Amino acid sequence: MALMTQEISDAEKGRKFQAEVQEFVEEVVGENPNVEVLSGLQVQGLSYRWTTDIVIVGRSVLTNEFSMYLAIISCKRIKGGVASSTYWTEMSRAYMELNDLKLNSGLGSPKFFMVVNRHRIRGETDKNYPLLFKNIGVELINFNDDAELETFAEQLHQLLRETIPLEQIKKLEKKPMY
Repeated sequence: MALMTQEISDAEKGRKFQAEVQEFVEEVVGENPNVEVLSGLQVQGLSYRWTTDIVIVGRSVLTNEFSMYLAIISCKRIKGGVASSTYWTEMSRAYMELNDLKLNSGLGSPKFFMVVNRHRIRGETDKNYPLLFKNIGVELINFNDDAELETFAEQLHQLLRETIPLEQIKKLEKKPMY
């Protein structure tokens, strides 16, 4: 019997990449009863309701519900060797979506991440995407760079501390009452 090769679609590769990122995030979060890692959650931005890739929510001491947005993570797997404008197009869409979500103050103050499978390569664009995203408060992470992945894990661990009930109470006590 001949061995048949099956080409995996770009959309399937994108879903697989998102699943890998989610698995990493879940591993970092671990067994934490005050935190949930969700995917495909509808989240309201300033002007549009977006389906998010990954959202980390914490349990609020005020409501005992998972209502604290800790992190909103967008994932983009961009294949190489395609039209030079492909990287720019994918990143522009993600920038618009994350900026719209970031402008919705009703979400509280979650940390925003854009996780990619690679940074741009020569000839694609001359834009400095880490800086562009940082300017709107979004951390750009290359999932295939060990140093960036370690920084990402450290940032997630820092966010998890915000779910500790005592930390939430301290934060509430500092908040001015109007």
